[in-house]
Formats: sequence, C-alpha cells, structure tokens
Amino acid sequence: METEQAVRLCKSGNKDAFRDLVTAFSGKALRFSENFTKNRSDAEDIVQEAFIKSWKNISALKDNGSFKSWFFKILTNLCRDKFKKSLTYPLLESETISCPQSEESFKTIEDKDKISKVLAALTDIQRKILLLRDSEGFSYSEIAQILSIPEGTVRSRLSAARENFRKFYTQKEGDSK
Repeated sequence: METEQAVRLCKSGNKDAFRDLVTAFSGKALRFSENFTKNRSDAEDIVQEAFIKSWKNISALKDNGSFKSWFFKILTNLCRDKFKKSLTYPLLESETISCPQSEESFKTIEDKDKISKVLAALTDIQRKILLLRDSEGFSYSEIAQILSIPEGTVRSRLSAARENFRKFYTQKEGDSK
C-alpha cells in the first residue's frame, strides 16, 4: 500500500493501514535511533514511542504524502531528548557513512571510537544533518522538513558538517587545532 493511501486510511482509524506504515518505516527508524542511543533496547523504545505519537497525532498531518518526513521529525526529537539525558555521545553503529570530502563511502569503519568522538565534536544540527543525509539517505528537502529549516540551510550546514568532520577526523590525538 502506498504511504499516502495508508495515511488517509489511518486518519479514518484503520489500524491495518498503520501496521503497513510501521512495517515500511520501522527498519530505517530503528537503525537511525540506534545511531543515537548505541543501545538496541533504548532505540526500540524510542521507535515504539515515535509510532505511538504518530498514531495519536496522525490527524494533524496536513499533507498525507509527507508522512515519512513528519514521522522522522518525531523520531529525531525523541532521539535528541534521549541524547540530552546521556552525558556521552554513543558510538556510531552503522557500517558506512559518506566521506565528508567526497560522496564516496568508507567501506568499513574500523575505528568506531574515533568516528564517535568526531561526531560528538560536531554541533547538534551538523551531526543530525550528517546522519540523516549520509547514514540514512534522506534527500535535502526531506531533511529540511524533518528539521524545519530551509533546504539551502541544510546544504550549507551539511557542507560545514562534512568539512568539520574531515578536519576533526584527520586531526591527531591531543592536537587542539
């Protein structure tokens, strides 16, 4: 079932249609959430809470075709809230992330601790944009909707995030430049 049609049915109380949405988005949502929490159980709880919130508030969604962006905005906010409660940034779980210098991906990340430290050194918005674009594959316009910022801002902040990622990644331990 198409997302738009499923959302339309959900707005009239069709739980089977919502089950289809859960099936369609749960894998990507769990992976995204795990990148923030580094804890499968916490990630599952956050995803479940995001789906519950989206079910309860689906009638507020104005454009049925924008469910994905709307849902990931809810998920991002829940991840941010969980992250704020923790004192350290968790290790990156995904096996690939686009190289900040180019669009090529690292084939294998062997130094997850260094990647985690580099991501933690980025601003919150840079980290979110980098993960949404390079780890989860969202388009610029989808990220703009999720974060409620203009698409041009997404592009400029992504560029800055990649530049900072590259700078921090190539910086030697103990070097404060």
